[in-house]
Parts: sequence; structure tokens; C-alpha cells
Amino acid sequence: QECVTCDLISPELSKLTLEKGLSENATISVLHPRSIDQSILRTSLLPGLLQVVKNNANHGVEDIHAFEIGRIHFKDGEEFKEQSCAAIVCSGKAAPSSWDVKPDSFDFFDLKGIVEGLLTVLGLAKSSFEPSHLHSLHPWRQARIKMGEIALGAIGEVHPRISHALDLKQRVLFAELNLHDLFPLKKKERKVQELPSCPGSVRDWTLSLKATVPIAQVFHAIHSFKSNILENYFLLDLYKSEQIGKDRKNATFRFIYRDKEKTVDIETVEKEHQKLTQAVAEKLKDHLI
Repeated sequence: QECVTCDLISPELSKLTLEKGLSENATISVLHPRSIDQSILRTSLLPGLLQVVKNNANHGVEDIHAFEIGRIHFKDGEEFKEQSCAAIVCSGKAAPSSWDVKPDSFDFFDLKGIVEGLLTVLGLAKSSFEPSHLHSLHPWRQARIKMGEIALGAIGEVHPRISHALDLKQRVLFAELNLHDLFPLKKKERKVQELPSCPGSVRDWTLSLKATVPIAQVFHAIHSFKSNILENYFLLDLYKSEQIGKDRKNATFRFIYRDKEKTVDIETVEKEHQKLTQAVAEKLKDHLI
């Protein structure tokens, strides 16, 4: 569902959700507001979408999957700025109820998957996620979205402090992308590639990592390995338990090897896979257990 919320919000909601390193001096007040509830220009799409979740929850609608494209406003020194943003808000169940499968509630990784799908469609599949420290989001369930050194936005679970202040009993997931920075990076042309005519070969590899090591760091190490036959790789499984220890996790990755010109033989795949695992393990030697 698409939402269209008002650019004007209340001072209380503005102060509750003020973010992006902005001070209260960065907010813009209306000179002659019609009411105190519409006297501040929003610096994020979060306040309006939180009101959407709250209004729906008050009427018994707890499953919200919505987005909004709108403007944000802030003051940078003596200059007034206006930028376009896209935001996603999710709350409640991730799928409709079914007689055979009980749907789970939306979590951080559901939202991350939605954002990754959007970025892939825009030709920004090489974007990355890194830890962030935004005050309006849960301290352990948030991330900054980046393309190279450019920050495109952030995703995460709305901070429990804000949910409690708005009397929201359920978790709310939120993502915001700055279209001002995103659209210049968007690919204007997409090229179709032929389906592979030669069979590929699959290999799995399990790493025992320190619990604090981001999986993105492993992906970065794999990506730095140059290979002519490595077609794709992804995280297959992530295992944590008291049996292996709270300070560690086992991550299993799947690698797909393929030669576009001919059927790749087993010996070549085994040799390439061994070189890759050794190179990655060397780069991550301080993070392995």
C-alpha cells in the first residue's frame, strides 16, 4: 500500500524522531501554523508512517506493509533544503495467515530482503550494509545502506522508546532511502544475458566465526578473490547455539562454479575452490575460531 502523509508534524513527534545527526536548530517551524500538531516540517518520513501504523493498530489492523515517496525538509546553516525520499514501513505478520503455515512477524531481515530486491531492480546490487548508530532505531537491529562511500539511507527496527511513547505494542520496521543520492547512481540501461549452456558445479564451505564478525566481512573477502569460473556465492546457513558457544557462530556458504565456454572438470573446480577458501581464510584469520 502507498501512503501519502502530511509534511507538517507536531513538535513532540519531531523531537521524538529527529535523526540524521540533525540538531533541533535544523528543524523548520511554520510561521503561522493552523494548529500545533502541524507546525513543524518533517526531517524524515518516519513520523508520518508511525502515525499510519498507530491509526491502523487503533482500528484493529495490525499487519502493515506500506511505502511512501515524499519530501523532507531541514535547515543546513542558513540554507533551507528539501530532498525527496522513499520509505518502507512494515509491522505485524510478514504474510497472510494460513491453515497449514503460521506466518512469523516481520523482522529486520525481512525488511533487508525487500530493500535488497529494490536496489537490485535499480541496478545497485553491489550496495552494502554496515552497522549504524541512529537514535530512532533499535541499537542492535539497524544498518546503514551504502554504495561505495555514498550513504543511501538506513534500515532497522524502530527504537522501543519511540514505540512505547506512541503506545505501539508491536515491532515496527522502517527503511528510508535518499532519492537525491540514489538516482544519480541508478543504472539507466539493463542488459539481458544469455542463460548458461554449460553445467555448473556446487561446493559448500562452513566457517566458524566469532559471533561479532559481520557476514558482510566474509562476503567482502570472497569478492576480493579473482576467479574466472566463480559464478555466484551466497550464505546458505547460519548456526548459533549454546553447544558451540555464545561467542561463536557457524556460517555455511555455497559457491557455484561455471565455465561459460565448456563443461568445467572436477579437478579444476576442486583446485579453484581450495585456492578460494585458503585465500579467504587468510584474510579472516583474526576472526576465525
